[in-house]
Amino acid sequence: MNLFAMRLYEAERTCDTNLKAQKTPVMLIVDEKQRLLMENLYSQYDGNRPFIFGDKLQLDKGLIQAVKTDAPFLLDKIQDYKKEIWNEALTFLGINNIMIDKKERLITDEANSNNELINLNLQSFLAPRKLACEQFNEKFGVTGTDKAIDVRVRSDLHNIVKNMQSTVSDFQDMKNEIIDKTKLETEVRE
Repeated sequence: MNLFAMRLYEAERTCDTNLKAQKTPVMLIVDEKQRLLMENLYSQYDGNRPFIFGDKLQLDKGLIQAVKTDAPFLLDKIQDYKKEIWNEALTFLGINNIMIDKKERLITDEANSNNELINLNLQSFLAPRKLACEQFNEKFGVTGTDKAIDVRVRSDLHNIVKNMQSTVSDFQDMKNEIIDKTKLETEVRE
């Protein structure tokens, strides 16, 4: 989660930087003697405060140059990147989300396309927690179901997990039947 948080932080800071580059797309070049003066004036400009400077002797036109930085507008692309990071984090946590950003309607298959990944992530977090609960109960002699510590998944996710477990169990049974049948046929031939 720290990785996702760091990526979101970096993306947000990049948005801030790009927005400031759009707001002030110039770099000022001044004489070193006027540097502090220009920093103070620029901080007012950057702070959305208009500034008026009235000493034309101190601020000579020939001593100031403005260079355009022409920073490209990237905010929309960075916002899309942030959505991708957020969706990856939700998927990692086992929370269903639609990772496709379409204007048209989504078909059911597209909406359910990441359920398998979500279930795998959910199981990878749930299994060790269940084992820890069993070990705790065993270690401290908790036998009654009323006092036993357990971890559960929300009911909607629990049903999805049960269906996946049932499918895996059915596949294992089929596989074992095929293996047993193959062994029997081999023994009969011999």
